Amino acid sequence: MEDEYMTVGELAKRVGITVRAIQYYDQRGLLPPSQIGSSNQRLYAEGDVELLQRILVLKYLGKSLADIKREDGECTQVLREAVEQSLGELDGELLKLMERMSTLKRLEQLLDSGEPRWGSAAQLIERSQHSAQAFWETLVDEDAPEEQGLGRAEVMSWHKLMSDAIELMQSEVPASDQRALELAERFAELGGNERALVGLGKMRSGAASKGCTLYESLQKRTLLYLNACLDALQEKR
Repeated sequence: MEDEYMTVGELAKRVGITVRAIQYYDQRGLLPPSQIGSSNQRLYAEGDVELLQRILVLKYLGKSLADIKREDGECTQVLREAVEQSLGELDGELLKLMERMSTLKRLEQLLDSGEPRWGSAAQLIERSQHSAQAFWETLVDEDAPEEQGLGRAEVMSWHKLMSDAIELMQSEVPASDQRALELAERFAELGGNERALVGLGKMRSGAASKGCTLYESLQKRTLLYLNACLDALQEKR
């Protein structure tokens, strides 16, 4: 009968983690053995493989072991909620990282300008911390040619739209909220998706030239949110 089960070592090898990790999950009540062997061995069944994989996936997505223990919903629902929560948190972290990078770039420019002072550096940091616009301005590719009549003013309008959209996303504001609908109107006025391919393309070019290689993923997430807002606006009309 015991041949139908796996030992802790066999389960660890099967999934690719350490024996100690499995023992820890067992101690926390997340992965109890399916059977106790004749030599008091803790044995696991085939179904425990998926249970362990569930723990590892949710842990990777930022769930605490206490949260994982409480989760008992259907796989698709639990996984989708965990992914969406993790993406939202990463959006916020990514924006903070990029804002910090833009501030450092400005400090670097200050150093190159001649004789920097502590006071001027402090003022620059203060402005950066209180102005999302300052961040977006650092992503403009000044040397990029204007495309299809797209000037700096329009590029900055896209920057402001993206900044406001990310702020709503971080606050988990639904697409049907009035603030999101107003955002959708601005998105439509700027030309929607078609114009975004031009405006945001230029922003992406500027970001890449300044080392912001993670910008593209944030841009895609923000565009998805803007389109959801636009759909909600059209439904309301």
